[in-house]
Amino acid sequence: MFIQDTEQAAKEIASIANGTHTKINLTAAITKACGLIQQHISAGFCVGHSGGKDSNVVHYLANVELGLKLPVAHTSKTKGFNAIHPATLLHLYSRPFPIELYPEGTDFPYRGQIDGTRADEAERLEKSNDLIVNGQAINRKYMEPYNPSGLFGMKFIYPIFDWNDAMVWAFHLRGNLPFSAEYEQEQELIKLAKKII
Repeated sequence: MFIQDTEQAAKEIASIANGTHTKINLTAAITKACGLIQQHISAGFCVGHSGGKDSNVVHYLANVELGLKLPVAHTSKTKGFNAIHPATLLHLYSRPFPIELYPEGTDFPYRGQIDGTRADEAERLEKSNDLIVNGQAINRKYMEPYNPSGLFGMKFIYPIFDWNDAMVWAFHLRGNLPFSAEYEQEQELIKLAKKII
């Protein structure tokens, strides 16, 4: 998230978190996201967790808001285009819930995954923007909230597919959720937003 005006961004996040934003209703967005999970969940699902901000949200929605107690699985990507920042790995491994680690190339035992991928990140440059749908790569800006045949034929639920960055950070602010030190600029933003609230 590139922030040009920190004070304005903090005000927006604070207003979304406290329910005074004129266009974004975070409570309604949470209800919708939980509904998507409930609509599509089936046996053999896990919560996919990269350690990042979006994974924090979907884990909280599934296992705290809905109380599903799903296993939390992490596929370690330490090299290449989608490598995970070391600070984010450290954050993930310090969380107070069990993490199942699956290094790339190892067998993955789940048939479905609740995932934090969002369409809003379609233009990002630092990581892949593609999803696999029915064996074809598509840009995430065309994504749907449910993918019955994604990577390796797995099912994917994307409950926050239509959220923007401000909503994700407002969710962290409202729930006082910890997040990775990778997000240095956002840590200052959240501190400022807390003062505004």
